[in-house]
Amino acid sequence: MKIFLKILFLLMIYSCGYQPLLVQKSDMGFFNETKTIGESKISKAILRNLDNYKSESSDASLEIESKYFKSISSKNKKGDPEVFNIRIEVNVILVSPEKKLNKSFNESISYNNQLSKFELKKYENQIIKNITQKISQDIILFFRSL
Repeated sequence: MKIFLKILFLLMIYSCGYQPLLVQKSDMGFFNETKTIGESKISKAILRNLDNYKSESSDASLEIESKYFKSISSKNKKGDPEVFNIRIEVNVILVSPEKKLNKSFNESISYNNQLSKFELKKYENQIIKNITQKISQDIILFFRSL
């Protein structure tokens, strides 16, 4: 009886047709031409993540406008910064002959200051990379919902 239940369970799992949403390659493209405005490093990283959705047969164009903000959230008694905040705003405009779609994506994170400025800069670059990856995933989900 236990063997029968195990086989039935395996058949149910393998026959459900589950496929990860963000891992599978897209066979339909959403845009052909691209244009970036603002922070070129962030916009180019997002475009690299969206390469699977570019198609030569599409007549739509994609415009990515990115902005990067770094601010001091708190200071110590001496006036030295203790906590920083990084915010990235990305505005995506998908223009096709039928319609124009505009969507904004925002992500921010706070982090503590470090003694070594070199380590702080490396950490900030990693944060920017992570935020850009998260925004790219949000844009892919937006494309998939169209």
